[in-house]
Amino acid sequence: MKRLSIFIPAFNEEASIRTTIDALNDLYSNSKLEMECIVIDDGSTDRTAEIVENAITEYPFLRLVQNETNKGYSDVIKTGFKESVTEFIVWIDADLQNDPSDIPVLLDYLQRDNVGLVIGWRKNRKDSLFRKIVSMVYNRVLMRLFFGLNYNDINGKPKALRREFVSKIKISSKGWLIDAELVKKAEDLGFKVIEIPVRHQLRKLGESKLSIKSIFRTQKYILEYFLNQRKQKPENLLKKKA
Repeated sequence: MKRLSIFIPAFNEEASIRTTIDALNDLYSNSKLEMECIVIDDGSTDRTAEIVENAITEYPFLRLVQNETNKGYSDVIKTGFKESVTEFIVWIDADLQNDPSDIPVLLDYLQRDNVGLVIGWRKNRKDSLFRKIVSMVYNRVLMRLFFGLNYNDINGKPKALRREFVSKIKISSKGWLIDAELVKKAEDLGFKVIEIPVRHQLRKLGESKLSIKSIFRTQKYILEYFLNQRKQKPENLLKKKA
């Protein structure tokens, strides 16, 4: 088994996916990490899958998983957990706003006692004012109000997770809310969650998936998830043992 699995959710990322893969190859070459990299193509209608397939001929650590149709962000993350075969799991966005060279730092923290999840905190975000305001409201208001979570950047990437933690939970949230669900369940299970400042870069390639529509959809998911969890018994929030 490889030591580290890195997966990349990708939907219509033809402009940036090759650059992201090349950056991960630099990490692979320079750090000597024993790793695999999985691109999960979520029903892209552009050349994303073709570009990844071409890159596979050059990079043996790379593989492609394809969804025939677009299933959405949370389903892609669950697929990434299922496809990863290592003790440590990292996921990173395809737009290269995150720097893959931060991954070894996150792994160092993940290997500390009882740490289940490490969040890459985009402390100095290179985003528009609109995105920064949306993030501030999401983290400082909605996450604290509905889930009692006190973090700076719950949706920050890269994220590093211990398989021991992932294997104990079942995920029921939709869309971007999956990040919050992971943090909440890590806390509930007694795992430590750590935020580490990471580099954040200007988006040079690809397009943001954030929109007014997606913001309202996420708010809807928050309310649905919150109400559903209040009805659930604690033991039903974890995976049932066979």
